Amino acid sequence: MNTKTHILENIEFSTLDTDIRIQCLVQEGNLSYQSTVLLASRWMNKLLMYCQKLNPEEQIDELIERVFFPSGAVLYKLNTSFLPNKLIDWEDFTGETIELKKIRA
Repeated sequence: MNTKTHILENIEFSTLDTDIRIQCLVQEGNLSYQSTVLLASRWMNKLLMYCQKLNPEEQIDELIERVFFPSGAVLYKLNTSFLPNKLIDWEDFTGETIELKKIRA
């Protein structure tokens, strides 16, 4: 049986949006592909705490980039390329079933 793994590439969220955009590399058996997942913003704190737990030697909050727009909006982006452990297990992360929305191009 093939298992599916998600490797985080970056996490983006905006003060004007209600969703978190998670870009990851999905590996399933011999197949791997890029995927973008939308997650409700209420999961943001749990997601950041999960990343911190996986990478205790890093300061996750210091890796978040901020882009300020003239309208007052702020885009936050966590580039995970500096993190040694980027593998996410959705069951470990939430401990419950979450609703993931896939974006197809």
